[in-house]
Amino acid sequence: MIPSLFLSFIVWLYLNNSPKVFWVTFFIICAVFYPTTSILNIFLADTNIQSSIAKGWIIWGYEEINESNYKIYDKDNDLISLLIFIKNNIYLIINSFFKKVWFFLARVRPYYSEIHNLYIMIFNIIIYSLALIGLFKINSKNKIGVILIYILIVIFTLTTGLTYADWDSRFSLYIIPLFFIFAGVGFSKICNMKKNKHL
Repeated sequence: MIPSLFLSFIVWLYLNNSPKVFWVTFFIICAVFYPTTSILNIFLADTNIQSSIAKGWIIWGYEEINESNYKIYDKDNDLISLLIFIKNNIYLIINSFFKKVWFFLARVRPYYSEIHNLYIMIFNIIIYSLALIGLFKINSKNKIGVILIYILIVIFTLTTGLTYADWDSRFSLYIIPLFFIFAGVGFSKICNMKKNKHL
């Protein structure tokens, strides 16, 4: 939430032509980049993230659709080693990334019944179609609240793509209400178009 809020504030400053505040904030981000990287290296040293990724979880705890055959880069568990690991396994990582995003956003699961998955997919088609209309039709796109919604959806989705989809879809519940907001806008636009045609 905090990185999303911070990033949306930066974008909002840029869109509202606040160059001085924007550049001050930008340089602050550059200044804290090195300490942040150092802290990240400490975290990576404590958690063998290469081995965690190599377990291949697409959906946490559901092993039937795991990826496998990762090449482990046996070096220090730091950011450089992680980047080399990603480079050596780029195809598997991209493939698993899109699978995780699919299960995250679609919320279907291999272990749900066919009726359950069918219900979810019908719901998704309606909500995401309306949300897509709302996404392009929403007014005041330079408002910080709208920008924050955009960035929250993107960051939550990217985070899941880089980690794993949870087995019970609870992580997607954080952004589903945001899609409802866009879907409401899309539904409103469709209703207004129909009213204008009748007039």
